Amino acid sequence: MKKVVISGYYGYDNVGDEALLKAIVDALRSCDNKIHITVLSAQPEKTGRSLGVAAVSRTNLREIVAAIRNTDLLISGGGSLLQDVTGPLTIPYYLGIVAMAKALGKPVMFYAQGVGPVNKKLGRTLIKHIVNKVDLITLRDRESAELLKEIGVRKPVVKVTADPVFGLGGAGEAEPGERVLAGFGIDLKNGPLVGIAIRPWPNYESSLNALAEAAGYLLSLGRQVVIIPMHYPVDLPAAKELHKRLGNKSVLLDRSLGPDRLMALTGKLELVIAMRLHALIFGAVQGVPVIGISYDPKVDKFLQSPGCFSAGSVDSVSSETLIRLIDYILRNREAVSGQLAEFSGGLREAALENARLAIELLHRKAN
Repeated sequence: MKKVVISGYYGYDNVGDEALLKAIVDALRSCDNKIHITVLSAQPEKTGRSLGVAAVSRTNLREIVAAIRNTDLLISGGGSLLQDVTGPLTIPYYLGIVAMAKALGKPVMFYAQGVGPVNKKLGRTLIKHIVNKVDLITLRDRESAELLKEIGVRKPVVKVTADPVFGLGGAGEAEPGERVLAGFGIDLKNGPLVGIAIRPWPNYESSLNALAEAAGYLLSLGRQVVIIPMHYPVDLPAAKELHKRLGNKSVLLDRSLGPDRLMALTGKLELVIAMRLHALIFGAVQGVPVIGISYDPKVDKFLQSPGCFSAGSVDSVSSETLIRLIDYILRNREAVSGQLAEFSGGLREAALENARLAIELLHRKAN
């Protein structure tokens, strides 16, 4: 039985990252159903229980060393692990895990990562010295490949694939969306649903005002507005503030949903308006039109895709732009939905290619 260790931002109740992990685990098992998977997680027991994997604490050095010593392959990813926006320790942590694996003689794969921004010299130096020792790199976008090349990563094979979440099954595999909605007292008979996923960000007051006005406009059109905290409870204060500004006329999802249930719920939406990348991807995967408000280059990159709409950045978004896009999408929803379904369907195979390459590397290095 081959063994794999997966390192990433897992166990923090961020639905986007938990969806990434589920997508990776499902894809690996679809290629080799006997594979043994261990995840480095902030909540090992919860991660192990929800996915049927082994899991160890991502901060327990002894457990990490033991897991890597006994593995046949380290997978780093997916997500935006090589960036220094979230803090100065992000890159050193993830590359420290990689360096440990290489020191123990283990093959390493970067799995559908998004790279950047990398603004500090330390981060660039670490990437150049450590990532050049990785055995295989797959990336979710071409911009990440260009950044690695600019930094000086030349030796590993680099392939551009797609975000693993595009490989997840749609709502048909999960709990029925109607049942998830009913758990929050939502009935589709009361009007079409629009989901809004907001996150906290420095000086996001103007974007909150714009969202509140746009959501008020949707309510006036007879839509039900559902506010979705993707990272629980981090997103909850911003979500509660938006709910308050709407006079509590929206529905606030005040508890965490796993990837399956949120995917099922998203499939019942008429439209998604979101800041977080994977809220947008959840919509795109199911042909639900999306409007993005960007706080990060990864969101900008995604919003350049067919059938996706950008309302600007958190600093520049206006209610007028949001309302104009809402009107356009509601008038042309069928065409937009078809375009999105075609786009995301094309990325499904690219997303699953990540796992095929991982299994190929695993067996090649084991022989």
